[in-house]
Amino acid sequence: MCGTVVTGLEKVAAREVERKLAPEGGVIVERGKLLFSGPVGPALRLKGLNNLSCLLLKTPLRLDGAAETRQAALESLARSVDWEPGLSALEEAQGRPLPGSLPTSLAAIQQHLSGSSFVYPEDERPSFRVTC
Repeated sequence: MCGTVVTGLEKVAAREVERKLAPEGGVIVERGKLLFSGPVGPALRLKGLNNLSCLLLKTPLRLDGAAETRQAALESLARSVDWEPGLSALEEAQGRPLPGSLPTSLAAIQQHLSGSSFVYPEDERPSFRVTC
């Protein structure tokens, strides 16, 4: 996970994460954010974090060259992500299953990434945001 922190308070927030969550890999402290693993529910109750995101992939990305080359790099990146942990974290954070179920959402992502279209029934569309 990635938790944003007020700049200058990273060490204080890291101590809270270590004390309350005891993440296996420890806490990586960067300017204005912490990276750690652990369950979503308890992480949402931490006082020292401003925002909490589920980090699915951290990798350098070069977007050089023509637009087609950049587009292909982004598509390849999206295909390399394991989406299940992020969707599971979303379910846990919301306290309810995704509309249409987790397997349906995973199938929709895979179909979209393969170039096929997937249409959710109107009342089953999940709502979530992906940022880079």
